[in-house]
Amino acid sequence: MFDDLYQLHEDLAHRYLGIGEQLMYLLLGTGVLAYLFAYRQLILRTPYALLAIAVAFLSWSVADDSILEDYLSHPGHSWLSLENSQKWLGICFWCSYYLRMACQFLMPHLQSADTRSTNN
Repeated sequence: MFDDLYQLHEDLAHRYLGIGEQLMYLLLGTGVLAYLFAYRQLILRTPYALLAIAVAFLSWSVADDSILEDYLSHPGHSWLSLENSQKWLGICFWCSYYLRMACQFLMPHLQSADTRSTNN
């Protein structure tokens, strides 16, 4: 989301760091893979199907943006709405994953706190 907010891959990385869009996508992909690898044991204890769907939609959006941009940006092709719909679906699944994960890890603590308060 930080990348999209500040358009790092399209403008700022090239202008200030001399990094092209394709290299920026490679760096972002490497960061995602490093995150998934570092937290793989935790992720496997969560409803990771939601995360997988989020990664799929966000990857699809990146693929459209980087590979098909020239073709889909011609008049008559709705490139912008296609890319943004994939991105929004990815963001929705990503947020759903983190909400479910938070509930999964917090509920036992909240239930034990509730049990302790009713016993006093």
